[in-house]
Amino acid sequence: MVGRRLFCAWGLASATGACALVAGLEDKSLSDVSPDGASAVEAGALDAGGDSAATSEVIVSGLSRPLALAADPTSLYFSEATGAIKKLRKGERVPVLMASEQYVPSQIVLDAEFVYWRNANSPRVKPNGPEFQAVARMEKVRDADSGAPMGLFRRNANDEEPVRSIALFDPVTGAAEDTMFYTESDRVGRKARTFEGGFNTVVNNQKSPGAIAVGAQHFYWATAGDYSIRRQLKNPMGVDGGPPPGPELVHASPDRVSALELALDDTHVYWLDQLGRVFRRVQDGSAEAELLGTSEATSGGALVVGPARVFWTNTDRGTVTVVPKDGDPAAQRVLATGQKRPTGVALDPFATPPRLYWLTEDTLSTTAVP
Repeated sequence: MVGRRLFCAWGLASATGACALVAGLEDKSLSDVSPDGASAVEAGALDAGGDSAATSEVIVSGLSRPLALAADPTSLYFSEATGAIKKLRKGERVPVLMASEQYVPSQIVLDAEFVYWRNANSPRVKPNGPEFQAVARMEKVRDADSGAPMGLFRRNANDEEPVRSIALFDPVTGAAEDTMFYTESDRVGRKARTFEGGFNTVVNNQKSPGAIAVGAQHFYWATAGDYSIRRQLKNPMGVDGGPPPGPELVHASPDRVSALELALDDTHVYWLDQLGRVFRRVQDGSAEAELLGTSEATSGGALVVGPARVFWTNTDRGTVTVVPKDGDPAAQRVLATGQKRPTGVALDPFATPPRLYWLTEDTLSTTAVP
């Protein structure tokens, strides 16, 4: 497996999309396969800075409001609002059902062995039903006939506290770190992804924290209540063995606009905000925020950071857009328009040419990227 970091951004408690950078995809992409009955190629309108035309191809159609998307070297994983978790193996066109009867699974993250998902719906939907699994996981090699999901965050029917976002560090490449970070209504916590042990609140008294991302030394989260992005050391013992310092402010929005999605690379934190803008800032906040790209105001979308470019979807606008990471908004390019409420995205930078995958209201689509 190619040892690359997964830069992933996750949305707020609403059913926003998820994203993943595909670490080590090899050979031909999903779009190279054309079995009988495959969906036709649809030519999306491409504009803004591209010299050559490109097309977006529907790989799978007839989906039931897919919400979240993630990928590893062999497969794509996605969820549907009906409660299904599905896997599409590379080179195939028919998804495999992994799990069903989930509570609006709105976020997916991966490590080397498991697929994890966050159920966004309130357990009060089924007040007399079984114990609610706010976050669950399942072995990637399993399907609905050979396994069942295991609950990580179990809630009873009267618990009104949703898990808003989850994040792992280097999940696809299977780093030794064994911690999942999560946000709730006023706190940020951590728990072993093995499901052993209890919950540990690491930051309290936050003003509606949502999106979260995890780097090598720190975890980062966005708070809607004060339009900020903060970070804190992951090590509970701090740098010198003492208590860790309190949260550090990375960014405070001067125009009071909340970040919907967060992503990281080795040096910067990236975010998509409610006005459809994409920014980045050095991770310690020591330099000013850089505006990378713009779209229109949106209630949702997804963001993924690749080796050289940033990609995002605008759910309300129906667009998929790319811009270089070097901060040149003039180089922004719309890869696809007219999409039906695009949500999750996944990038395969190792294909030739690289490919981007995204979900719409009822499809999984792909296109070659510049």
